[in-house]
Amino acid sequence: MATKKQVQELEMKLATAIQAAQSIRDHYIKKEEKARRDMLKTHNAIHGMLSNMDECEGDFWFSDLQRLRKAKDKIRESYGIVPPKDDEGRSMYYSHEWVLEDR
Repeated sequence: MATKKQVQELEMKLATAIQAAQSIRDHYIKKEEKARRDMLKTHNAIHGMLSNMDECEGDFWFSDLQRLRKAKDKIRESYGIVPPKDDEGRSMYYSHEWVLEDR
């Protein structure tokens, strides 16, 4: 049977290990969140370009337009990017600035 001192030492070691694990987890969560925010900026830039292309009769290849749409959709899916919602909870898919989905 462990002595009171041994139990206290084990508890301190366990607390230190838990704190270290939480620190590592927090680091990776922050890193992932930064990557998601960077990708959100990229998505919104592509979204804006596509909106402008849709509204004009410019000289461009439709295949390029389709590739941009596919890239935008892949970014949305991979990084949890969704349209904002209005005060009544309706999707504002037409917005130029989308947001990160709560995870």
